[in-house]
Amino acid sequence: DGDDDLFPKQAPDPVILRDYRSAADPAVRSFSRSLAVHIAALASGDGVGPAREFPRLREDQEIGLLAAVAAVLSLLCGARSFTRHVGAGAMTGALVAAQWIGIGMASVWLPGVPACAAILAAVVVCPFVRQKVPPPSPVHAVEPTVILSEAAVPPQAAMKPARKVAKKAAAKKVVTKKTAAKKAPARKRAPELPPPEEPA
Repeated sequence: DGDDDLFPKQAPDPVILRDYRSAADPAVRSFSRSLAVHIAALASGDGVGPAREFPRLREDQEIGLLAAVAAVLSLLCGARSFTRHVGAGAMTGALVAAQWIGIGMASVWLPGVPACAAILAAVVVCPFVRQKVPPPSPVHAVEPTVILSEAAVPPQAAMKPARKVAKKAAAKKVVTKKTAAKKAPARKRAPELPPPEEPA
């Protein structure tokens, strides 16, 4: 219900209202009593250190850095879980160290927060991606060998291979004897000597 002349025309903006009614709660009256002091301290800037600026990188530099992080994460996506977790932890540590060094030495604000968010998203999503399966090595197929016990082999089947082996061995012996007979040279007979003469 105040008129237009409730506030002086030359009052600086903004105008701050406080509730200092006698019917208000004691906590509200205490806050209203100290409000002017706090506002004056904030406006004066006493006891506040100098402002430090941390400029961001150029847009193309930030995009290149985030693209490199995404490329490394895509390479780790098909790896095993242990390799993937170790790689994600190493990348997170490297990004935190780079952010700390950039703030402390170069006074530059790197895009570490979105890069860490990309790593977290990759850790959550990568287990659902099919892992890479190495191609089979070009090894020739080996026929399986079946080993039967003596009890499983019937006696007639066991005797047939033995007979065949015996026949082959006998045939080899005959051939070797014939070839040895052919190759052996004929022996020369010694000349017959005349009988010795009886002494007279």
